[in-house]
Amino acid sequence: MIKPLLVLLLSTAFVSLAAHAEDQAVNSISPDRLAINGAEATLGLSQEWVHPKPKIERVVIVLHGRLRNAQTYLRSIERAANQSRERGKTLLIAPQFLDEKDIVAHHLPESILRWRQNGWMEGATSSGPKPVSSFLVLDHILKRLSDSKLFPNLKEIVIAGHSGGAQVVQRYAMIGGKEDALLLREGVKLRYVIANPSSYAYF
Repeated sequence: MIKPLLVLLLSTAFVSLAAHAEDQAVNSISPDRLAINGAEATLGLSQEWVHPKPKIERVVIVLHGRLRNAQTYLRSIERAANQSRERGKTLLIAPQFLDEKDIVAHHLPESILRWRQNGWMEGATSSGPKPVSSFLVLDHILKRLSDSKLFPNLKEIVIAGHSGGAQVVQRYAMIGGKEDALLLREGVKLRYVIANPSSYAYF
């Protein structure tokens, strides 16, 4: 599944560049919400994750590029998943890191997290309504997935990013999220896939 995923991530990026400019509001707001410290992150899901999911064995978390078009990325990996025999065992998640202009353009409530320009790519804290870093958003997603009552048979989590999303993924992989140890104790493997970041972190 990973190879077609990468191909679709790359093709999605080039198609999306023609769709709208970076300085415009995003076309589509992801419909799902995740409560974080009194605020809400936006994200897209291939299926609901409130009730126990004993069939789910793999989760793919895909991070959009600087255009913030999370739903485009979600639809792309859904097409890849539909070609796999494992589609019924896979949950797809696409978090969305919104800009201030997106909140205004779509008349979103004040509870929705937003960032100034591309600060989310660096792990910066949100500009409102609460100071929440993009890394903390990933932490909370992994925390939900580490709940063995919700996902008793989860074996693997893949965090993939393209362009700006790859910037987040590589930095997150370097510092190590606080949920890594918990997932390890639950026997869940965590993998990172990085595609076409504009720069690489190294030390």
